[in-house]
Amino acid sequence: MLFLNFQGLKLRTPKDAQDIQDAVERQCKEIGKQVDAIVNYDGFEVSEPALDAYARVVEHMVTHYYGKITRYTTSAFLRDKLGTAIQDRGLAPHIFETRTEAETAL
Repeated sequence: MLFLNFQGLKLRTPKDAQDIQDAVERQCKEIGKQVDAIVNYDGFEVSEPALDAYARVVEHMVTHYYGKITRYTTSAFLRDKLGTAIQDRGLAPHIFETRTEAETAL
């Protein structure tokens, strides 16, 4: 199980999204197999210039490194914004309001 705490993280540019991919990908390569993941998005912000790049990162990570993934945030706005970007890539967003809901969904 990989827990990614993106609480309070602010993505402003596509490079910020790539930096996340690089860091998480390193961890996943060290593990050496697909992992189930839970992502905390409370207080997470992604600007429009970074949103598509971040959705590509999510798609890449789901395709190559994650078994199952769930996400959570108390922000209805972010659940909608990020959920739509992820769905537009043909992926199920699995974004919940609480960590307990996200853990239960795995």
